[in-house]
Amino acid sequence: MSLRGLLALSCICISATLSVLRLNQCRRLTEALLFRDFHVSLEIPNDRLCPPVRVRLNYILWLEDILQAARLAEPLDTPPEAVTGIDVGTGASAIYPLLGCRSNPSWNFVATDVDEKSLHHARLNVQQNCLQERISVIASDPAGPILLHLFNLENRIRDPRAKYDFTMCNPPFYSSREDVLHSAEVKESEPTAVCTGADVEMITPGGEANFVCTMVRESLETRAQCRWYTSMLGKLASLTDVVALLRAETIDNYACTEFVQGQTRRWAIAWSFGDVR
Repeated sequence: MSLRGLLALSCICISATLSVLRLNQCRRLTEALLFRDFHVSLEIPNDRLCPPVRVRLNYILWLEDILQAARLAEPLDTPPEAVTGIDVGTGASAIYPLLGCRSNPSWNFVATDVDEKSLHHARLNVQQNCLQERISVIASDPAGPILLHLFNLENRIRDPRAKYDFTMCNPPFYSSREDVLHSAEVKESEPTAVCTGADVEMITPGGEANFVCTMVRESLETRAQCRWYTSMLGKLASLTDVVALLRAETIDNYACTEFVQGQTRRWAIAWSFGDVR
């Protein structure tokens, strides 16, 4: 079955088999679906985010489409090359690198996080899937850059080739604990999931829009050293803020999309300094 078929099947399984409010069952179901459909063995700690497989898979499929479209612009005799992506904030599950590598044999990842517990479990999950040769888990400094430390900026002039093919990120949504509580209060319907994430996974100064805008500003230094910079966003207003910054910086090669699974709605943005659109 295709990945898109598995995505639809996972939606049916989750909605039909149990209430998503039962935390332990959700974790076990997520682990079972990943093992059955992707041969990914995963252990999710109880005090870290349990990643919804459907939305994560949607993001991977969108990246595949972007890279495939970019390849159409290359000469027909161009040999296929290994793909290397950056996952910013990989979390304890390292779900994106694991899904990406299982679905695409030519993919490799550099996965970052600022939380020691998440880094520890991410490395364990990578090791138990025997993917440590393709996925490197790296600690980032919470007070340091998001992307810049992953590039050798001194060599970018001598070596004009792109070092990475894409970045991906599911940034912390909220700007403060008060922001989290306010968001829960203003929801019009009952929650369809319970968030078990730690503050380090959910909260960042300025919220998700500020986080991704920082990525945009850092990409102005690395530019074509990465083919496509991307991030997911949880609020349409955040997408508007990021697009406004791209336009202000005269970055006109960008694309937006929307992921809708059941009652869950997310947006994603991609931008590039290359010529392929």
